[in-house]
Amino acid sequence: MKKILNKAFKFLRMGIITIFILCILFLLTCFVNNQIQLRKEAAIIKSTGKIVQVNGYDMHVYSEGQGNLTCVFMSGSSICASNLEFKGLYTYMSNEYRIAVVDRASYGFSEAANDSRDIDTMLEETRQALTAAGEKAPYILFPHSISGLEAIYWAQKYPDEVKAIIGLDIGLPEEYAAQSFSKSDLFLFDLQAFLVRTGVHRLVPSITYDSTIINDNFLSKDEKELYKALCYRNLFTEDMVNELKSLQANAKKSIALKLPTQTPILIFSAFPYTNDQAKQRSITVEQRDQHFNKFVSRFNHGKVLSVRGKHCIYLYAPKTIAKESKAFILSIAGNH
Repeated sequence: MKKILNKAFKFLRMGIITIFILCILFLLTCFVNNQIQLRKEAAIIKSTGKIVQVNGYDMHVYSEGQGNLTCVFMSGSSICASNLEFKGLYTYMSNEYRIAVVDRASYGFSEAANDSRDIDTMLEETRQALTAAGEKAPYILFPHSISGLEAIYWAQKYPDEVKAIIGLDIGLPEEYAAQSFSKSDLFLFDLQAFLVRTGVHRLVPSITYDSTIINDNFLSKDEKELYKALCYRNLFTEDMVNELKSLQANAKKSIALKLPTQTPILIFSAFPYTNDQAKQRSITVEQRDQHFNKFVSRFNHGKVLSVRGKHCIYLYAPKTIAKESKAFILSIAGNH
């Protein structure tokens, strides 16, 4: 019996060692392949806008169009190629307005900051980058998702610089302040970042970049290849992880300040893309709209519009968003 147990433990130990070695070889293979591909892709990663120095590192600002007002597009979390993702929307705006897209640290063509990503630092970097690129306030802010927090904070601290906020399915300070991450959540963030650094994400393109962008036609063939290259390089960087880890603390800074009720605000709320999704998520959608309407009701000039599409609604209804945004901007023309 003892010999049988010893043999069993021996086989188990050998099995564990074998699996461990195979895992190491798998990760090593992924890492080497990733480094090779990154070097190849570096040849096509050339900035499409201006590179400016902010806080000792390069930040990228893309701009186009003419007009008395500048629309600043602010990306959500882990959007690897901001100016390319927003192109389907801002091309409908740049025929009447100046538009600008700022890549935060580790986003798009901007270099890494590798700091805590507190909201004061991020806001000042955005403002300085725009100024260095030759853009002038007041701005109409187009934040998506997590950057809704930065946009609201911007209006709180520098109200004269913000003509209006047009939110694209944004998160709100109260939501983020109530959202705390458990130790398991934080572990998963770090694990995902580790798997990306080792190149495992290349095996699953569907989680690396948005196929909607590849299947649509607002980017050229070369731009789609550039988009893929930026996604492979920029996915879930240390700065992006730190943004999430700092989210609650950043939201509390915003809540501590007076709400910028004088700033006009329009929020586009993403409505489920299909009728089946709408039925399945009817309660969630209703609660979300109620939350948005309650928030907007505290402003002197506010509005909420539901748009059919997923969370990145600028990919699903760019014409509608542009049309309604232009109408909203005209309605507040006398403000400020």
